[in-house]
Amino acid sequence: MKNVQLIVPDLLPPPDWAGELLSGLAVPALDALLVRGERTAAESATMESALCRAFGVSVEEGGDPVAAITAQADGLSQGGYWLRADPVHFLLQRDKIVALPTGGVTSDEVAALIGSLNQHFREDGLTFHAPHPQRWYLRLEVAPSITTTPLSQVLGRDIRHLLPQGEAALRWHRLTNEIQMLLHQHPINEALEARGLRAVNGVWLWGGGAAGVALSKSLQSVATDETLAGQFAQLAGQSEHAWPDCWQSAEGAQLLVYGGLGEALRAGDWQAWRERIQAFEYSYAQPLLAALRRGELARLEIQVLCSGGDARMYTLKRASVWKLWRRGGLVQAVR
Repeated sequence: MKNVQLIVPDLLPPPDWAGELLSGLAVPALDALLVRGERTAAESATMESALCRAFGVSVEEGGDPVAAITAQADGLSQGGYWLRADPVHFLLQRDKIVALPTGGVTSDEVAALIGSLNQHFREDGLTFHAPHPQRWYLRLEVAPSITTTPLSQVLGRDIRHLLPQGEAALRWHRLTNEIQMLLHQHPINEALEARGLRAVNGVWLWGGGAAGVALSKSLQSVATDETLAGQFAQLAGQSEHAWPDCWQSAEGAQLLVYGGLGEALRAGDWQAWRERIQAFEYSYAQPLLAALRRGELARLEIQVLCSGGDARMYTLKRASVWKLWRRGGLVQAVR
């Protein structure tokens, strides 16, 4: 028998926009899963935390040690302590500073930016790495005594209350400012802006952890469209399968991660969000509901992660789908 955990960030739109976004949207299978499942508060409020829980990762004092996991998956095998230092564009608005994603930076341009950071901070014992244009790292010898906020919870939001906290917070705030000053005047950013791209004028520090994080190998299969979940699976020795291939071949504990909604929601592209909800209905909700009805699932857990830290778990067993007296669905879940 299969036990399936499904993690879905940004399934529920903000309540203020829900009426217009959900108008005319036909998702009967998703409605049935939400209204007939037993709803409880989820233990994990972010994708990063949910993945750590799914893979049995112990949370460190500074938070979920995502950087140590992805650094190893990215081929950075050195010991020490790792922070993600992902490239961002800080946009100063009238009363706030908003973090925005960057893109279109070539590997040579990334190498030049990383080279400048390493040259500038060499005497401070800080070493930056960029095995991927969007995944940068900072390696330290010891833990920095801070807690951080994942980049996924920062993009599009005012950063002032999301900066590192803890005993050494002020030092790391100063370091963040120093990095901004260095990158702001870098000639690479002039080239990016000339191509109509956002300048890489800062990095976001998050996900700190010591090298050597152990992941559970209890999952029988993982299917995901999310890079982060794929890296967890890689490090746990799990093969990534395309959905629904894993569904047809694997028994036991299965993890599904559908991340197609977040980018559209953060970009305010509501048409794309509606299209991806519809894709979720056809590709995930309908097959899962049908499998419950056929008795192929012992248990289905749907973990819904929403902006602002709202997280819910909907738990279903075979008998759950026959609770036909329950009415509601996606619209009611938003309220």
